[in-house]
Amino acid sequence: IDLERRSGSAPDFSPYLKTPDGQMTLRSIQNEMLWQASLAKGMLGLVGVGEGKTLASFLMPRVLKAERPLLLIPASMRSQARADWVSYGEHFHLPPQMEMRSYEEISTQPGLLKQLKPDLIVADEVHKLKNPKSTRTRRLLRHFTWCARNKEKVPMFVGLSGSITSTSIKDFWHL
Repeated sequence: IDLERRSGSAPDFSPYLKTPDGQMTLRSIQNEMLWQASLAKGMLGLVGVGEGKTLASFLMPRVLKAERPLLLIPASMRSQARADWVSYGEHFHLPPQMEMRSYEEISTQPGLLKQLKPDLIVADEVHKLKNPKSTRTRRLLRHFTWCARNKEKVPMFVGLSGSITSTSIKDFWHL
């Protein structure tokens, strides 16, 4: 798939990411998310509830060629995310591993991001990072700054939420 193409419609990622016996295909919005993220090496996606953010989140590391992806999710979504990983893994070529951590862990475990050294951070329900004064958001932003200052590779960032549209874009300028 030609990911460098800059005009026209998004390429169909399904054949590239789907297992030979997989019964599922990607929705057009999932294709678009993957394509836009591949062009920009990250994204902030305003994607409605039920539009397929979870599968797109799982496939981002493949499309962005990340080796140490980190998925940030609310703690209440951990068991569902793990079940979805197994289910989607039957139909799509998911990355061999994807660290799944909660926003609450970022808040309570200083140094977690340095320890994990992610090269891609996918923030599902990114509105959980809207407060730049919260501990979790400050730690994430400090991690990006620390990487840049120490000549470490700054992780790519993908933020997805269906709830962003109910607030002001000013809530997300820092992301």
